[in-house]
Amino acid sequence: MELSRSDLATVGPVSGVDTLKVLPFGSKSRRQKVVVGDNAGFVTCLQSKRGETTAVYKTRVADGGNAIAALALAPKGDTVFAAEGRNVHGLNRKGKVAQRFETKLSEAMQCLVAGDDDTFWASGDHTYTAFQRERELDYMSFGDAVTSLAVAAPNNNGEHTALVGGQGHQIRAVRRGNIGATLATTGAPTSLEELHARDGSDNLFVYGTSTGSLGLLQADNKAQNPELRRIWESQGDGGINCIATHDLSKDDVPDIIVGRDDGRLQVYRLQEEGSGLMSSNSESKHARSAPGLASLQFERFVDESVRSVQAGVVSTPGFDEVVLCTYSGNIISFSSEALDAAEVGDKQGRTKADIDVEGRTAQLRSDLKAVQKQIDATRAKLLKVSGKNDLRTEQRGGINFEQLQVSQRFDLLPRKGYHVLALQMAVPMSLVVLHSDLPIRLLDAEEATASDAGRGAQSMVITKTESAQGLHAVFRPQEPCKRVEIRIGTLEGQHGQLRVTVVAATSPPLGRQLTVDVKPLSLHQRCDVIANVDRVPLSNVSFSGSFSLHQAHDWIQSCLPDVPATVPSLSETSDAATMSSSRSDSNCSNSSQNNNNNNNNSEEKESSPDGGSASDRGMPQDEPPTASLYYRSTLVDSVLIVRYRSGLVKIESDSVSAIAIAREVITAEANRRKANVAMRFNIRPDTVPYFLQHRLDAKLVQFSALASRDLLVDALREICSDADGSANGAFLAPEHRSLLAAPGASDAAQLTQAKLTLQALHGVVSDLYVDVQKFAGRDVRSPHVHAALSRILENYSLQDLRDFFAGGAA
Repeated sequence: MELSRSDLATVGPVSGVDTLKVLPFGSKSRRQKVVVGDNAGFVTCLQSKRGETTAVYKTRVADGGNAIAALALAPKGDTVFAAEGRNVHGLNRKGKVAQRFETKLSEAMQCLVAGDDDTFWASGDHTYTAFQRERELDYMSFGDAVTSLAVAAPNNNGEHTALVGGQGHQIRAVRRGNIGATLATTGAPTSLEELHARDGSDNLFVYGTSTGSLGLLQADNKAQNPELRRIWESQGDGGINCIATHDLSKDDVPDIIVGRDDGRLQVYRLQEEGSGLMSSNSESKHARSAPGLASLQFERFVDESVRSVQAGVVSTPGFDEVVLCTYSGNIISFSSEALDAAEVGDKQGRTKADIDVEGRTAQLRSDLKAVQKQIDATRAKLLKVSGKNDLRTEQRGGINFEQLQVSQRFDLLPRKGYHVLALQMAVPMSLVVLHSDLPIRLLDAEEATASDAGRGAQSMVITKTESAQGLHAVFRPQEPCKRVEIRIGTLEGQHGQLRVTVVAATSPPLGRQLTVDVKPLSLHQRCDVIANVDRVPLSNVSFSGSFSLHQAHDWIQSCLPDVPATVPSLSETSDAATMSSSRSDSNCSNSSQNNNNNNNNSEEKESSPDGGSASDRGMPQDEPPTASLYYRSTLVDSVLIVRYRSGLVKIESDSVSAIAIAREVITAEANRRKANVAMRFNIRPDTVPYFLQHRLDAKLVQFSALASRDLLVDALREICSDADGSANGAFLAPEHRSLLAAPGASDAAQLTQAKLTLQALHGVVSDLYVDVQKFAGRDVRSPHVHAALSRILENYSLQDLRDFFAGGAA
């Protein structure tokens, strides 16, 4: 698929992710208009013709300075509804506010859907509400933040079902104030878009998640209780902000258009039967096994976050376009029209792109002249009022508060095992400063770019100081850029804050300071209920005492990432724990088994810190309901389960180090708040052997082999250079020549990543040994012990490593 880029216009900064819409065709128009809402509260309608984009209207609906959070189109007509704060404004085709009502919600709206008969569905940070003629029809609050909203077609009784995406990695089907069904997802579902299939299948929805996964589900709204069924899900990288569907390929099958936070615009071709999807770099096992999957059809980078995306006929009749809005307010079009072809009938032989550029240039000159006239008129008035012959004002670059806002994301890439700090502003940045007291690493710092490596972005000049005491780094783009992505490696057990200063390329320089929290278990990713966890020997630590559920939740928040801001609904987590899923995922998947008590040794004796013992009673069925969270380590694939309620917190894992970190953090938090807490732990004797064999062995073998091969390749190259001054190795044995010519032998980035991963795995083994000995009450400060462990890791053998741990525990 070939699409040609064209920059249509620029509005104010846009942070909302559903604030651009393409209006339906007018009665006599062959083109569609574009409407967009920005952070300053303006709703702007644009029309484009032959390269000239003009504003039909620009209306400020937010008197209080609130940003436009979402736009929605009426199912019939061309009324645009804008959500700002707690208010909904309806704009007619001329931009006049023809309708306005205050929702009386307790929090500002984030998502908005418009229906027939003055019906609206809205969501705030933690609430969902439905209105009809300004009267509340439905309401529900959630423990986790609401991230997306869509509405299924009505059933035979005229009842709608709302699909509410939550930060807790699930999509809920809500009807009449009740949750009828829940579907777990890999990551928070940040976008939901209805898909109209040619076969007339009702209530198909495409969803995208914060971790980059893309999926298709069907909502059955005809049953007494709504049901959600996953059709497929494909994993990917780069959080998804927005999704649109449109038949760009003209095969009567809608294509899926995806806008990602890292600046990628993608178009996927969907099979007619909707059986699956796969991008060119998909690693989904389920996707690869499905027959006849289509590949990624189109991909472009726009160098900053894509906030909204739509499709329609905007500039040229007969040609479809993908229209998107970026964080800084750039409206960009990707048209199916070949803009590099000569314009038919043009006597000068110009291409369509040349005509578009000339049209935009003429429009800009006209706008500049109008602005200059306004400036001259205002200056004349000021001179008359002041009585002076000259006015001198301090130059500040014309920057307002909205433009100085910084959008930040600190996302863990689970398949790569490191974090990406993404920073973006509406104006170019000239400097980024990082400072932290934590021993964190900048990965591939010499290749850091203004967006992401390999995307044609500018390189950056980096000055850094890394040590065990902390990090100080300065990033200077060779040219000002609006988005910066920095890859950061963290160490579990080390927690604190990363301080960030972002300086705008203004005169004088203006900047903002930000903080990023690094959690103690920062490399753990939240997932669904973990399949077959009853086969894993889990050790545990538990805390009991007279503390509240909210205190327990705060302790969990201080320890783990991606914990909901408020306490999850206990009934929801209990239902989610027993819900089954059709997704095939080796890392995180649902289980239809009873997961209320996965402890295999409910009668085991536990060693307490003072050397005593206590009986571990787990959390029996007759106890009050518990909140449950499930995690998996992105580095070693170990599992971690957290269950807590008022007066009890229990953490289970097959990683003794994870338990040790959780014990240390929660104990420190309880002491800081002077809470009376009793702590007990149970380290099962089979946990460590299981962890060494099933979590570490394969990875240590793989990355040790890569590191050894790298050393051998370097030695062979040196021998070849010393022998004949070249590196062809004609005199070497065939197996050595093949090693030099093997793919990846010269891939410096791959080898560097392998060395860093091997170093991290060695650190995991060393920490594991220390933690095991500490739980056993032994002193591990002897340098001879650590030297012996290092020798075993350098010449790795699973049996030697197991013998070493067994000898230390003897």
